[in-house]
Amino acid sequence: MAEHKVIVVARFKSKAGMQEQLKSVLQRMAQEASKDSGCLRFELAQSVDDDTLFIFNECWESKQDLGNHAKMPYIPLYREEREPFLDGDPQVSTWRVVS
Repeated sequence: MAEHKVIVVARFKSKAGMQEQLKSVLQRMAQEASKDSGCLRFELAQSVDDDTLFIFNECWESKQDLGNHAKMPYIPLYREEREPFLDGDPQVSTWRVVS
């Protein structure tokens, strides 16, 4: 069976007044992650209705590429850096491209 491309949507909510700090960390992470092997897209978006909400919209060539990304040494560093600005845990969902 051929591998499918994989989409990841990760939702983050900042603490009140910490939107810019969280956005800065997420922007740097997106820039770094977009260089990872198999990354087809790694976008950061901010809600037009609630500026405390952000999403990563990622597309990976394969599940293996996504797995390799998750093992990158910079990932724990960014998670630690964003932690003080988060209101709750990120919500992450993973999808298989079917068309």
